[in-house]
Amino acid sequence: DEIDRGNKRNLPDLYIVHIAIGAQGVTDGYMWNPNYEKKLIPGKLGTVNIALMPFSNHILSLLKDSFDKIGKTFEIMGIHWRGSENDTIASWEILKSTAKNVHDEIFKSFCKSIGQTTPIILHRLVCNERCTDLDPSGESLEKMHYINRIFDELEAENENISIFDVRKCPHYIPDVRGNGIFIDDVVHYTPETNRWVAEEIFNSYK
Repeated sequence: DEIDRGNKRNLPDLYIVHIAIGAQGVTDGYMWNPNYEKKLIPGKLGTVNIALMPFSNHILSLLKDSFDKIGKTFEIMGIHWRGSENDTIASWEILKSTAKNVHDEIFKSFCKSIGQTTPIILHRLVCNERCTDLDPSGESLEKMHYINRIFDELEAENENISIFDVRKCPHYIPDVRGNGIFIDDVVHYTPETNRWVAEEIFNSYK
């Protein structure tokens, strides 16, 4: 918007590294788990098979040298984590014994790979209907709240970790399917929500 309005001066270059594979968790058997077998098998959605933690850390480790080569210094505005929904179908035993430690290990590894302590923004899980669609018993919804409590604990214990809650957006509607923020699959945000999230986060940095 600033560039469109003719303000081309004093704006830094903006680079976004986007790593996204759907329906992934951090507990045993999911591709974000640190113990996931280290392999890369490309394919269509549902067949791709990759250990995401070492892959992502490799990408992040390239940033400093990449910017050095083009003569630029960089400031990491933040690493955003919008995930962990699939951990709501892990067993309670696995969730309670591994979820916090694994999230902590992943986030610390990101900072180590970049070479500096980096802001990490955890997006609170709010996919209530998705959980009840997967498990009408309500147990998955309880696990979603449990994961959010883990996020709260990580925020309290780490100065570089904060939580973003999409339910603060002006078009959020409680007690309506999709809450006004999701498309029909109650997983993916509407374009309006995506834009609001981006503006809120960007404005917080400014």
